[in-house]
Amino acid sequence: MAYDHSVMGFTPFGTYWREIRKIATVELFSARRIGMLKPVRRSEVSLWMKGLHDKWVHNGNTSVSVELKTQLEELTFNLLTQMVAGKRYYGSNVAKADEKMAGLFRHAVQQFNYHLGNSEMYDALPFMAWLDFKGDAKAMKNTQKDLDYIMQTWLDEHRAKADQMRGDAINNTRDFLDVLVMMEKTGQFSSAIKDIDTTIKALALTQLVAGVDSMANTMVWVLALLLDNPEMLAKAQIELDTNVGKDRLVEESDIPNLKYLQALLKETLRMYPGGATLGPA
Repeated sequence: MAYDHSVMGFTPFGTYWREIRKIATVELFSARRIGMLKPVRRSEVSLWMKGLHDKWVHNGNTSVSVELKTQLEELTFNLLTQMVAGKRYYGSNVAKADEKMAGLFRHAVQQFNYHLGNSEMYDALPFMAWLDFKGDAKAMKNTQKDLDYIMQTWLDEHRAKADQMRGDAINNTRDFLDVLVMMEKTGQFSSAIKDIDTTIKALALTQLVAGVDSMANTMVWVLALLLDNPEMLAKAQIELDTNVGKDRLVEESDIPNLKYLQALLKETLRMYPGGATLGPA
């Protein structure tokens, strides 16, 4: 499922590991690159908040129940797919074809994480792998096919888009796949990377399978713990009112000033680490 140990976290230490780590650190997660994608994150959070507000208005300006975990999963899914591939699969103005792709992708990611943390008999007894009692080996192969289909579709779209880019357009705000495709076109991949297609797809997949469930679960725990501890919720609200005010949304630039909120998040991660919901990397 991990492109034969090409996905970060599954790659054994060596030349290839060093190369993909360098690409991720310098090209994908540099302060400049993250800063360039700030408008994307701001837009997605605003659209998500508007969606919740619209539900309230549609219900006659009275309280309305929502499945918080589902809402947060859709938010994190949109955030990650926008940053990785410039795709948006949930919310308003989403085409039917994209909704179908979202369902396929979400199911595949869930299956990936399920099998990642699932222990099989043939892990201890490899000579019995051919039996595949519960059909897990077949299920993992199907999951890999679904994920590869989506990654390859995105990669083909980005290559076609790169062929049409001219001049300054190359330096405009781009998602991660844009960056990787441009590296391919300009010959920036080292000779240690033998299969560029697999490397690009593996780097994109790394961000998605590692982020969707863990981010959403952490936010659910934060909110659940705050609702269960009203005095802490009140302190967090006071800090937000003091440092941000009530006339605008929280910006990323506000985070360094929100010390109490940072402490709440760190304590939540200590009590309920996001990695515990995933398999070992």
